Amino acid sequence: GFLADANLGSAGIILNITMVCLFTLFSRSAMPNLPDQETTTRALSTITRAIDSLKKPDPQVLFLTDRHLLTFGYVREVKLIPEYERVFLMEMAMSGQPEYLDRFHNDLRNHRFDLIISEPLYIQEKGQGERFGEENDAWVDQVSEEVLCYYKPRTLIKDVRIQILIPRANPGDCQ
Repeated sequence: GFLADANLGSAGIILNITMVCLFTLFSRSAMPNLPDQETTTRALSTITRAIDSLKKPDPQVLFLTDRHLLTFGYVREVKLIPEYERVFLMEMAMSGQPEYLDRFHNDLRNHRFDLIISEPLYIQEKGQGERFGEENDAWVDQVSEEVLCYYKPRTLIKDVRIQILIPRANPGDCQ
């Protein structure tokens, strides 16, 4: 009895480890090429110039993504706006939290942010049949469409996939 159970338990552990290793091995894709130092320095300079062009003592710059630039001191002119980070926004969009999302949408509508720094935003829905389609569609409906209604792309830094958005003078009908 006990010995058989112990062997079965060991076999289960070995099977689990083997499955994790195989999954990891076969799901790997090629590592993306990271930009060189000159490219990242130019991108950082572009972001810094955009912030400096605001000519404000305490600019409100929302880093939806790339918050590491603040964390590690690459951008020092602004304070972190903690409540609207990409992962947390995605969680709220997926779980449909109206109070939180309404607050975010109102902040966008009222142009709380002088600039928004983000990965490029798109408004293409994928649908349930696609990989991560529901997640994508929640993001598009609750974040991308709202941001792009009240803010417009000012600069796209393709090599590092960063977009700088500014408030729209005349936002469209977002409803």
